[in-house]
Amino acid sequence: MKTPPWLALALLAFAVRAGVAILTEHKPIFPSHYYNDARSADSHGSEVAAAWAAGRAHEPSGSPSQRLHAVYLGSLYRAFGHRPLIPKLINCAAAGATIALLYGLFTALFGPGPALASALLVALWPSHIFFTSQNFKESATQLLATFAIASAALAGKAARGRLLAGGLALAGVGFLRTLTMLVGELALGLAALVAMRARDGRARALLTVAALALLHLPLRQYLFRGPLAVSAERSGDPSHETSLIPSSYDHRTQARFSPLSPRGFSEFRRLRLEADQDYARRSGLRVESQLFPDERFETWLDVALFVPKASFYALFMPLPGLYPLDGKPGRIAAAAENALLLALTVAAALGLRRGPLDSPRALLLLFFLGMAAASGLGELDLGGAARHKTLYLPFVLPFAFYGLAKRR
Repeated sequence: MKTPPWLALALLAFAVRAGVAILTEHKPIFPSHYYNDARSADSHGSEVAAAWAAGRAHEPSGSPSQRLHAVYLGSLYRAFGHRPLIPKLINCAAAGATIALLYGLFTALFGPGPALASALLVALWPSHIFFTSQNFKESATQLLATFAIASAALAGKAARGRLLAGGLALAGVGFLRTLTMLVGELALGLAALVAMRARDGRARALLTVAALALLHLPLRQYLFRGPLAVSAERSGDPSHETSLIPSSYDHRTQARFSPLSPRGFSEFRRLRLEADQDYARRSGLRVESQLFPDERFETWLDVALFVPKASFYALFMPLPGLYPLDGKPGRIAAAAENALLLALTVAAALGLRRGPLDSPRALLLLFFLGMAAASGLGELDLGGAARHKTLYLPFVLPFAFYGLAKRR
């Protein structure tokens, strides 16, 4: 009996990632700083599990999404003992499911050839393999976001259950990466306008998923001002804020900056960058890949002019000849990978001319463009940018392979 392509892709993706997960449990394959965030998550989860085992409540530290992740890990460690390989393998399985979903979505919109090429590339994408095989939130975020986009793009008028599930999935994204949920909402709304203009009947499905995702707001208030609230003495720490758009607090001047004005955004970035530098110094690390630490903004025009440059860096740096590689194997590998991704993105731009941009395809493109712009504005270092782009860059790949197939 022939194995369906979606299942073969899912199994391949899981097997490769599980191998990397098992390997890194015994012998890290990258320098220590590649695992900083994963180690921090593991530490917080262990603290939660230890507190529960001792019969006392524990207040997870960090941002709202970090607190939720700590409780999730703590639950696994409480049930199975401190075995970091378990959440890693769960992440590997989620990545396999995501790639199967991508194949199904791309097949419906672009045909089996471009879909298979795109999904196979994601399955074997080295950065994607690494980040979805470790103790990061990327696998869960990608699975929920991909399911939400696919539900909105493919659901017809009768698929109410699929729309409900898609809306709830996008609401779930908000607990992991709020900015991704907000960009998804914007992409759904703009795609609905495309559907209305074309009168293709999909606008209601797109708007339904967007509306259901707003359930995230009351649930967020309940969780992070209730069971996962922080104590009064720590509430002044900006990392514990529950607002959708957080602020940064300058302890020297006691001023709080929210990224809702050009000056506020400028100071917001400066304080976050300085906090990362302070953390690195305390940990005996060197900060090498921060993005534009000296950039300052006075007007919205300054911010608008910053977006293309910053988005390019978030998507494609390091690149050979444009970023110092210093003979470091990790940078050299990343540069080779990024050169391929840049070429495919250019091919995707050319491929847009070879097919109709209906509302489902527009949704994929709008989500990619929105996330690229948001990442350019919000990313503070190349490491975070590389991890986060594994979520949104796959959505542009089928445009490239579709255009290349049409040229033959």
